[in-house]
Amino acid sequence: MSKLVPVRKLRDSLALEDHADLNAMVESALRVATNAISSVLTTSFDRVTQTDRFSLVDSPVLDLDQSVLTFKLSRGFVDTTQPITIKAADVAADLATADAIVQDNVFVDASRGYVTFMDLSVLDGKFLSIAYTAGFTTIPDNESKRYAQVPESLEQAALLAAAPIYEYEAALKSKNKTTTIVKPPALPALTRELLIPFMRVKGAVVLPI
Repeated sequence: MSKLVPVRKLRDSLALEDHADLNAMVESALRVATNAISSVLTTSFDRVTQTDRFSLVDSPVLDLDQSVLTFKLSRGFVDTTQPITIKAADVAADLATADAIVQDNVFVDASRGYVTFMDLSVLDGKFLSIAYTAGFTTIPDNESKRYAQVPESLEQAALLAAAPIYEYEAALKSKNKTTTIVKPPALPALTRELLIPFMRVKGAVVLPI
């Protein structure tokens, strides 16, 4: 996994020197923070082209009397500049050759990875597939890579999360103890607050099969 924040930003925020050993500890803290945030948001940040399939007959959500229907993709941070292809068919095996659904009344919550149909009449079939691209591209940073074009609030959340992790690791090292972080500090309250717009709460949504 790459990291959400450049090494330079955390190093500068902690007033650290640009030194190889310190950079390595900053890198480690940023990776731990990125992994923790990924777990909270239940999505990877890695770039991927994904196809999720859904059953239109087995989900308990379908028993509800509703005029709209939301599908939760397996990944968040959908890239809406790339094609999103939605298909429906009576047999799952026919999804590959089915015609794409016109998306005039389809709303995509890109950050959370939710696709909401405002017109249920287009859901003509027992199975649905949604093909999309999600995650961030990467660029070189320090001795590894970081994610590019990360939303500012997500980057800030990772920066706030990484600072106490670095301090924890530095304290261990100063006592000549192992710097392997078994249980990192909990995410700060402000980090969790900044993550709210990206939270993938289950709710009344159809999940992938």
